[in-house]
Formats: sequence, structure tokens, C-alpha cells
Amino acid sequence: MQRTSLLLSLIVICFVTPLRAQTSAPKPDPELKKLHVLVGHWTYEGEYKPGPLGGGSKVKGVWDARMILGGFSCMRKLAKKSTRESRTRLASNHTTL
Repeated sequence: MQRTSLLLSLIVICFVTPLRAQTSAPKPDPELKKLHVLVGHWTYEGEYKPGPLGGGSKVKGVWDARMILGGFSCMRKLAKKSTRESRTRLASNHTTL
């Protein structure tokens, strides 16, 4: 009885292990391809208009974005300078649109 159980276990292991190795890696949702328009290195400059939150100012910045984690996420880095402040922000988006 033990010999039969051992033999059956070995047969199952021999057939199941190769099947698990053949499964393919998950692919990103096709909706995430919409984020590819954001990928790249962008520079910009502009002007903030005066408003209730403060006076206006000139602004310059750099936007860097790239797809990471095999296309499952878009990582963005924004660095901007204005006459009032300087700020760098790092963000990642890994949800579908």
C-alpha cells in the first residue's frame, strides 16, 4: 500500500512540475498602453496667473516618465521651479485607466 502511494505521488510530481513551468508570465492590461503617450523626457515653461491662493509667477519644469515592472506601471518624475518655490515629485501609476 505504501509503495503504491509513493509511486502514485512520484508520477503526479513528474507530470505536474513540467506543466507549472510552462505557464506564461502575466501580461499587462491593454488599457495600460494608453499611458505610453506620457513616456519620455519633456521640458516646459509657463506662467501661473495670480489667484486666491497667491500671486502669479513664472514656472519651468522637467517631466520624465517611463514604463516599469514589465509595462504594469508608469513611473513619473516631475521637477519644477518657479519664482515662488522649487519642487520635485515622484509618482507611479499602476491601475488601469
